[in-house]
Amino acid sequence: MTDVAEILQDVGIKLSSTAPGKYSTTCPKCSAQRQPHHRRIRCLGVKIDEQGVCWRCNHCDWSGPAKGSADGHAGDFAATYDYRDAHGVPLFQKVRYPEGHEPRFRMRRPDGAGGWIWNTKGVDTTLLYRIDEVNEAIALDRDIVVVEGEKDCDNLWAIGVPATCSAFGASKTDKPKWYRGHSEQLRDANIVVLNDNDAAGYAHADATCRLSLGIAKRVRRLDLARHWPNMPKGGDVSDWLAAGHTREQLDVLMQQAPDYGDGPHQPRDQTRTKAPTPSTSASAEALQSMTFPPIKYVVPGVIVEGLTLLAGKPKIGKSWLLLHAAIAVARGGITLGDIHCIEGDVLYYALEDNLRRLQSRMTKLLGISQPWPKRLEFVCEMPRLTDGGLDMIKGWIEKAERPRLIIIDTLAMVRAPKKKDQTQYDADYDAVVELRTLANEHDVAVVVVHHLRKMDADDAFDTVSGTLGLTGAPDTILVMKYDRGGSGTVVLHGRGRDLIEIEKAVSFNKDTCVWTITGDVPDVRSSTERKAVLAAMQEIGGEASVHAIATSAELKQANVRRMLARLAEKGSVQRCGRGKYKLADGENTHAG
Repeated sequence: MTDVAEILQDVGIKLSSTAPGKYSTTCPKCSAQRQPHHRRIRCLGVKIDEQGVCWRCNHCDWSGPAKGSADGHAGDFAATYDYRDAHGVPLFQKVRYPEGHEPRFRMRRPDGAGGWIWNTKGVDTTLLYRIDEVNEAIALDRDIVVVEGEKDCDNLWAIGVPATCSAFGASKTDKPKWYRGHSEQLRDANIVVLNDNDAAGYAHADATCRLSLGIAKRVRRLDLARHWPNMPKGGDVSDWLAAGHTREQLDVLMQQAPDYGDGPHQPRDQTRTKAPTPSTSASAEALQSMTFPPIKYVVPGVIVEGLTLLAGKPKIGKSWLLLHAAIAVARGGITLGDIHCIEGDVLYYALEDNLRRLQSRMTKLLGISQPWPKRLEFVCEMPRLTDGGLDMIKGWIEKAERPRLIIIDTLAMVRAPKKKDQTQYDADYDAVVELRTLANEHDVAVVVVHHLRKMDADDAFDTVSGTLGLTGAPDTILVMKYDRGGSGTVVLHGRGRDLIEIEKAVSFNKDTCVWTITGDVPDVRSSTERKAVLAAMQEIGGEASVHAIATSAELKQANVRRMLARLAEKGSVQRCGRGKYKLADGENTHAG
């Protein structure tokens, strides 16, 4: 082994002794660049033992040396997984520690000198595992298995089955960590999604399938627990293989795996009959073995089958959003930027509009040179739900070839008036509960437009006009309102029984009248604050205090302080002594 003193000297670490033990000292990578009063802080931890030497900085996350090198050791790992780009170049590595270690997983990136930096700054961590090999398999039109973890992938590749996963695994919360960017890497692939045998695994697999519809050529779902009654809780395909099952058995199950949802690769029903009313009671034993059709996502990630209440202030653009979504569903197109919708019949009750205005709006969205979708039907008048309106909807569902989406704009036009002996809660609940029943019986999505109250609230869903009876009855609530965080953008909030909760920033193009999801709210807020801070500094000119910048930008001082720290780290601004900053040379308000 190389002498410890030589190793430390080569990387610039200075210690008073090289005897076995734990030490702390300044970091040769970051200490000299820190503020004067922080430069002497001992932020680097060094461990020397019989195996060699290893180190890690608590401030910049610099660590080393590489595991297994002659330069020491980097700790005891259960496994490491290299994430390579499409050309096979390693971009980052996921480290798995033995059971009992916290955290169980960490990620790091190469430092270019044989060591590692324990963060993934500047690295695209949405890269799929073994994507270079997966791309070759896709080109050969082979089935790609999508699993939850790298160990499963490696075990599948070991028996000749192409497999991949994301670096994030499954979430223990109700927000799965599979994103559309993951699915895009599997465009035009035939994928088979396997879940781990627990709640997080099922949610992760469902999100993977849902976000891959319309992107992958074919999406199938395989639940091994249905074919292996003794599968342990949390079990996965690695456990299935370890139990003695074979590649040949897996090939058969993959071949028989059902397509997810009613995607475009399934044959369309030409003779449609009314869906049978499902049983509403069962023993737990019977329930365990029941099978149900997958949830139908009409606008994936936003509108799901069942009753949805969309609320927003007047003139915020609810009708434009729904009209564009209706067009996308009616012709199997794209809405909200990049969300692909499966084709189906749409009924739009535009009860506050007339055909002349609808023609004008459709022309704005589609022009006059292309044919307008024949699956989209408009109705400008209908009786209240209790006076025949509900029967009117049922009649359309029965005659439509593939009913998928019904929009009612607005609720006030169709709800029954409150009875004398009714509480307001009961009146609100009764106003929509029959629509929920109809939607669930016929497996369609019904979206009802409503308004917000004048008084604001911390929870966006508390701003819906009416009592809890109105928000409790629908399956999903969507709220469009301006961001209270100061970004100035409109936020689409979503919460439902079958919908993963969303909080997306959306922007409206006044020229095209089209809404687009621009990203997650925290990212948009950060971008808006960044532009405001840089603009304020440019206006002030020269050095400025945090207070002066916050005042000019009309932002909270704490937010500005955090933003300046990030900008300084990226080199966009420079620190000029205690609490003062100035723009870096060449920086302007149009940067990034």
